[in-house]
Amino acid sequence: MSETVESTEAAKNNLKVKKMLLDIPGLGVKTLREDVFLVSEPETDIEFIVDVEESTLFLRAEIGDVSKKGSEALYRYLLELNASAVHVAFGLDDNKLILKGDLEIDNLDENELEASCKSLVVTLYQASDELAKYLD
Repeated sequence: MSETVESTEAAKNNLKVKKMLLDIPGLGVKTLREDVFLVSEPETDIEFIVDVEESTLFLRAEIGDVSKKGSEALYRYLLELNASAVHVAFGLDDNKLILKGDLEIDNLDENELEASCKSLVVTLYQASDELAKYLD
């Protein structure tokens, strides 16, 4: 595929995702780059990044540093949350606790993106008090 076709496809994906994000009720969207958006949910003060990379959309919320307070209890709690979470999962990136999800852009529809965004917000909101005990 030529560079021009790839850049045109990337631009189309960026616009598609941005339009879908703007159509989700109750979310604020700020463009950080043409392929990266800061999404906020004002009722909970939860913010996360939506990053459009080629054919995949990544949702990511950085929760905090667990380098000093990470424990078996925390990791067990995260595994339990992952077992019940839909569309998203907790993970570690170095010592940073994150909540992430990813979606294929080619067949992405508005309902799927909205469900993933809302799942991220609800999962993080419901776990926030317990997680605060483990964050530096």
